[in-house]
Amino acid sequence: MRRIEVPLSIKLHRLHTALQVAMGGTDSHLYQFRFAGEAAFGIPDADYPSDVSDARKISLRAALED
Repeated sequence: MRRIEVPLSIKLHRLHTALQVAMGGTDSHLYQFRFAGEAAFGIPDADYPSDVSDARKISLRAALED
């Protein structure tokens, strides 16, 4: 088990980076954060259409409050 502490003000794309570093990931795939099974946040990709909202524009706090 690994635990990291991040501020609630962290943008979701930075959270993804922190998780990649903490877990030894290679950042070689698309990612999504989902909260309560509703909104999805990631990096939109023109080659992979989806309903993903831009993770660079929302903080962890805002996503949790939404």
